[in-house]
Amino acid sequence: MLNIMHRLMLVVITTLVISGLGAQIVNLPYAQDFDTVVTPGLPIGWQSIVSTPDANIRTDNINPHSNPNCLRIYSGSSAVNEMFLISPEIQNAAPLNSLRLRFWIRSSSNTATLLIGVLGNPGDTATYEQMYDVQAGPAWQEIVLSFSTYTVEGRYIAIKYTPTGGNTYFFLDDIYIESIPQNDLAVLSICGNPTPTINLPVTYQIDIENYGLNTQTAYQVKLYGLGGIQLGSVSGTPVSAGATVTVSLPWTPVTPGLNIVHAVVELTNDEFAYNDSSPDMNISVITAVVIPPFPPTQLQRLPLDFFYTNSLCQYILYPSEFTYPPTSGVISSIELVYDFLSNIYNTPSKIWMGTTTQSDLSGGWIPISQLTLVYEGSIGYPSGGNAVRYQLTQPFNYNNGQNLVFMFYRPWDTQYYSSFDKFVCWAASESRNRRVFSDTVQYDPNNLPASSTLSSLIPVTRVYMYPFLVSSLNGTVRDDAGLAVPNVTVNMGSYSTTTSADGSYAFTDKAVGEYILYFSKAGFYPYAQNVNISASQPLVLETELYRRTGYLRGLVLDEEGIPLQGATANLSNYTALTNETGVFNFTVPVGSYSLNVSMPGMLSQSFSGVQIQAEQYLDYNITLHPGSAADDQETPALSTTLINCYPNPFVEQTTLRYQLKQKGEVSLEIYNLKGQRVRNLISSSQNAGNHETIWNGRNDNGDRVGNGVYFCRMRAGEHLSTKRLLKLESK
Repeated sequence: MLNIMHRLMLVVITTLVISGLGAQIVNLPYAQDFDTVVTPGLPIGWQSIVSTPDANIRTDNINPHSNPNCLRIYSGSSAVNEMFLISPEIQNAAPLNSLRLRFWIRSSSNTATLLIGVLGNPGDTATYEQMYDVQAGPAWQEIVLSFSTYTVEGRYIAIKYTPTGGNTYFFLDDIYIESIPQNDLAVLSICGNPTPTINLPVTYQIDIENYGLNTQTAYQVKLYGLGGIQLGSVSGTPVSAGATVTVSLPWTPVTPGLNIVHAVVELTNDEFAYNDSSPDMNISVITAVVIPPFPPTQLQRLPLDFFYTNSLCQYILYPSEFTYPPTSGVISSIELVYDFLSNIYNTPSKIWMGTTTQSDLSGGWIPISQLTLVYEGSIGYPSGGNAVRYQLTQPFNYNNGQNLVFMFYRPWDTQYYSSFDKFVCWAASESRNRRVFSDTVQYDPNNLPASSTLSSLIPVTRVYMYPFLVSSLNGTVRDDAGLAVPNVTVNMGSYSTTTSADGSYAFTDKAVGEYILYFSKAGFYPYAQNVNISASQPLVLETELYRRTGYLRGLVLDEEGIPLQGATANLSNYTALTNETGVFNFTVPVGSYSLNVSMPGMLSQSFSGVQIQAEQYLDYNITLHPGSAADDQETPALSTTLINCYPNPFVEQTTLRYQLKQKGEVSLEIYNLKGQRVRNLISSSQNAGNHETIWNGRNDNGDRVGNGVYFCRMRAGEHLSTKRLLKLESK
């Protein structure tokens, strides 16, 4: 007999008392990292209000910001009513508008929004006053919010979530409630050119926010590089309380190559040093690698011919012709030298690049399929003698030492210009240039014309390149049981791979820099991880993915509706016994299972295709009827396993239930978190069947052990089972 139970709206409010004074925040600063509680419980004094049974607010150990725990807010499988996470009452004498809230957050959605505000009464959500809304992505980020504008008399900080869709997660960690400081400047970010040119000034923009109460007018912003070397400094602009300013910091690099820079704000009497530095920024100072103008030079209408309405030109350069012959690097821009009679305003161009072992173009065009589009845009050509620099929209990786191929395309235009609009060229000894131009034929770079003009003319070309530093990343993905997880999709920027059978993956010869790794696989929580690939050494990562779980609960009754204690429930490879109320529970990974419920003297019940959904409850009412084992074809065979420990958590004692498939030696031992054995319960030969024993919470010397986490380990032949126990302090 199978019934799916009807579930009512669930409201969970958790309130605890501290030393008879109530759950209150008395001393500031207050910090909560969720690391001292046993999951899924909330810390003392924290409350949650949840509107549907499969939504929840709980502590979890899924990739926290600080180990081992964080807080998880889950919307449930569909959009639900509002959810609240409520802090303990703030009983500090300081008014709430003198405080601020700091916390770390990440989310499974880039669009979902958390609301931050204050509750006047934790039992009445109508007293909630919103102050901020916060969005977060998959990577951890810090949020700092001031309550300086708050005017109502609420004393509970509340985080509210109203889902607009199902299966959305927020994770919070390292929450701080503290007084707003008088003086606190923070560096939010640094941005600017990641590939500056040697000996040319560059400016970086540093965002500074004033988290303090005082307006700041006298402070310094400094730029530092590798080894803590100061690269530049500038006085900051005035910034009022709660405001953000952008400070421009100039710097002229004098050494080519890789550097890692960060900005620092220096303020006398700054009360918080942790936020004075920006994140690191990888830069590569580039050197101009020049094709010199081999004499004699001449002016020619190539690689772009503006006397005609469209043109195509392809030419080859040898690495030996560069001023500094490159072995590898990233080409970020190209520069040509010209002398134009016309003053040409923004006009479109396209540039392709590639490498080849060919020494010339006597055999025809190099197909566009062997080239990469590196520039597409519009640019101007002021009249006179000038240089034009094309900042590549797709930087070109050059790392094989072969000859460089360039192809310039002037798309069809309705206007043509002077025949005296020419570029500076030189004559090579090989036929390395091929071009076409026309006022009547519209050329298609994807279908290069059969007829073209071959010559030895080469445009004077400056190539701006920075070192192409590469490294590798090797990693392994395991589940929360330490087992390798195959077929996990791992994305890193534009790169993607999957884990092998042993859970391993690798990214080789990838450009150094900061990336976000995204891990995903059906049945597991997605995870994002910030990594910094350094040229100094390969990066090795160990990543843990947590399986999505669901819940199955069953109530086992006899024909008269009386609960049956001690019935065995087998959910595929999982086993549980009913308690004194006839209830069994499973928390298992999502998937399809078969369920069998049996008890001596009763006919068993079996169900196939039991679907466990993520974060959802599935409830069964099961009635067992009298019958003999001979009548029951569904009684499962015995297996060797440690079934469960009940009650768990426990105060005085707990019953350990286990099953033996065959007669043999059995040991049952209790260990503490340090791996030390505290009690040997069983060490003997036992018959096949169901067994149980009691641990009274004492060690081998008869002394009562302290409260905390313990592990029960069962060994029978080659079988080893372990269960986690939580002993609570007696009242």
